Amino acid sequence: KYYFDQNAGLRAMLGHLNSMKSEYKLAVENIRQATMLDPENIRFQEELALAQVAADAHADAAGTLKMLLDRPEYSERNDLKRSLATAEAKLGRLDAARQIYIDLTRHDPTNTNDWIRLGELCWKIDDLGGALIAANRAITLAPQRHEGYLLSGLVWQKREKIENALEMFDRAAELAPQDSTPLILRGISLQKSDRHAAAAEAYSEALKRT
Repeated sequence: KYYFDQNAGLRAMLGHLNSMKSEYKLAVENIRQATMLDPENIRFQEELALAQVAADAHADAAGTLKMLLDRPEYSERNDLKRSLATAEAKLGRLDAARQIYIDLTRHDPTNTNDWIRLGELCWKIDDLGGALIAANRAITLAPQRHEGYLLSGLVWQKREKIENALEMFDRAAELAPQDSTPLILRGISLQKSDRHAAAAEAYSEALKRT
């Protein structure tokens, strides 16, 4: 037992086993012990950050991730930047999360997922211009994915440009035939323009997809 308690590698291995069993809090504790036993092993710090994210320990995860990203060898790790953005968003720091994705899209403007996530964050903080720019970029990069159209439709709906919104929601519904969300949003837009029969039809179609 004494050997096990004082062995960083075994502690980390136990943490991995905990993670495999979805015992994320135990994983965090065991990997944290590994980092204390071997503080120079930066790999353990990375594993700790990922375990903290999985355990929804967002404040701890943000601290660990920032420490890692401050190191030169980790400063370009986009996967860790995305994890940090997730932690920041969960903590309610949406502006900080958005800034991370702004930086990511500047560094690599061809990553569709980053544009979609940026657009979602802009939408949440009522930055409609930023959300529409991100949505349009996602549509350009991946015209067969529905998320960009859905986001664009939400912006047009919020701006009370109902016909623009309907066009986007229709395209999203066509591209994601199993998803009821575009049809629900279509129904809301139709209600806003007092087209109640058409709205009811959209809701009925949405129910068929649930």
